[in-house]
Amino acid sequence: MATIINHDIRSVNGKYLIMPPWKEGQSGWGNLSVPNVCAAGGDTAQQYPVNAKFVNFDRRFIYGYCTAVYTTNKANVGMFNGAVKELVTFGSIAGAAGDTLVSIDGTTLDVETTAAANVFAGGYFMPRTNPYSDYRIISNTTYIGGSVSATEMDIVIEDGLTEAVTAAQASCFLDKNPYQMLVQNWAGGRDYESVVGVTLIDPTVSTWQWIQVSGPVHVPSDENMGASANLRCAWWHIDGSVRAGAGYDETTSQQQQYAGYCIGDTTSSDVMSWFIMLNPLD
Repeated sequence: MATIINHDIRSVNGKYLIMPPWKEGQSGWGNLSVPNVCAAGGDTAQQYPVNAKFVNFDRRFIYGYCTAVYTTNKANVGMFNGAVKELVTFGSIAGAAGDTLVSIDGTTLDVETTAAANVFAGGYFMPRTNPYSDYRIISNTTYIGGSVSATEMDIVIEDGLTEAVTAAQASCFLDKNPYQMLVQNWAGGRDYESVVGVTLIDPTVSTWQWIQVSGPVHVPSDENMGASANLRCAWWHIDGSVRAGAGYDETTSQQQQYAGYCIGDTTSSDVMSWFIMLNPLD
C-alpha cells in the first residue's frame, strides 16, 4: 500500500529538498534535512529515498545508489545508468483498463531472470500495445510471486492502464530506475549507457550519494578549452569526462550525448577542467 508523503517546501539559505513519488523498498521517507553533497564516501546507510531531489539555488541533485566503480578516485565525472532494459511478455491475465496491477510472465525476464521484490520500483513500464503509455512502477513481486501464477510477476503502476492490455502480448518494455544503478567508469567502455548526473565525490560501491543533474559544475577534460575558436559545447565521453572541438559532437561514436555549454574563460586554453552549465538530466 502506497504511503503518500506530503510536505511543504521550505527554503534554507536558498536550499530545499523534495521527496519523490512513493515507491516500495526505500528508506528515508520524510527526511527533509539539508544534505552535504560533498560528504566523502557517500552514505553507507540510506538516508533518503532514491530519486529524492535537492535544490541548492542554481544546482539540482538526485539521490542515487552506486552499484559499480571501475576506477576509483575520480570525482567530478559523469555517472552512468547501469540498468539494462527488459523485454518481457504479459502474463495470462495482463490487465484491464484502469487496473494498477499488471502481470508479467516471469520466465521472459532476460536480465533480472530471478528478479527480487521491488527491483523495478521507481522504473517505468511501457506495454507494447496502443496507446504506448508510460507508467511509473510503484512495486513488483518476485519473478515467481504473481497473484495468478507462480511463474508470473506482479507489478503495481502509479496510474491505471489507459486501456486493456492483451494477455501474452510480447515485447513490452520494462526499465529500472536509472538512479538505482549508478556506475562510474573512468576506464571507459560505456557504449550504450547514458550519463544521468555528475558525482562530486569519489564514488564508492554499495553506497548512496547525491549526483548533480543540472547547473554549473566543473568536469574534467583531456582537451584544451578555448583551443578552437568559438568553442562552447561539451559532449560526454564514454569515460565520464567531456570533450569538444573538431570531431567531437553527436556524430562521433564515443560522444553522442550533449553535456552542456562552457561558462568558463574561453579566451585562454584550460586543459584541467571545464566549467560548464550542465544540461538538465532530471
